Amino acid sequence: MLFSDANLNQLESIMTKIGKDIGGSSDLIMKVDTDEFLAVHDESTNTLTTSISDYLSGFAKNQKHPLHLAHNSRVGYIQRSMSLEEVCKKNIYSTPEKFPLDEVTSAPGLFKMVYNSKLMATGATTIDLGGHTFGQLDRDVTRFGFLHYHKRCVEIEVENCRRVLERHDYISPSDTDQEAKVKLANMFDCGTSDMCNTCGFTNFFGSFHKAIFYLRWLDCPEKTKEEYYDEDVSKGQYNSDVISAMQLSHERFDL
Repeated sequence: MLFSDANLNQLESIMTKIGKDIGGSSDLIMKVDTDEFLAVHDESTNTLTTSISDYLSGFAKNQKHPLHLAHNSRVGYIQRSMSLEEVCKKNIYSTPEKFPLDEVTSAPGLFKMVYNSKLMATGATTIDLGGHTFGQLDRDVTRFGFLHYHKRCVEIEVENCRRVLERHDYISPSDTDQEAKVKLANMFDCGTSDMCNTCGFTNFFGSFHKAIFYLRWLDCPEKTKEEYYDEDVSKGQYNSDVISAMQLSHERFDL
């Protein structure tokens, strides 16, 4: 079962046009979400640093610099945030630096593209809505990494899932929880009774994982919340670069 969304296709076209317009005056293009921080992998310590100057050093004069790409490439590393219920109990809108990070890992092949601007400028490639690579480009993987603060408070995850599903036009902003549940359950060919235990969630479509989480929240919220926070955060770590950057941002711009 597949679903399309004209609005999302239009947004991808706009993003691609922007990429093409700036392609001639840039070298690399990446699509970064608001919960992502660009970093560089330090191979000696297996950590991510938000200071990228060393990685870029010599780029302008050294034509053999690894970031002079002949093709599109991709982000090589990721460090994901961990949910922390004690922080969320105080404020579900707590800022990213208050949440611990899991270990640094190699980014999956479908994570984020590093676009060669020259290819963008000539129209040889397009920017997907998420800037994803879809499992390609194992050659010339960059040392770029993303600190991905996606997982924080369960209530925010629910809000974000609903927002995405509305943008797909799977549900309407005016739908009640029950109306949304019926529509989304039909997309999985499931009934609405005891979905957490009876629905296999086997159909695939755009943002299907968002629909699964939202349906589980509607059907068994306490179980879903318990599973969401079921992480061993004792080994979590904090990135001092991000903490410093966020503190400085709050001092300068917080209202």
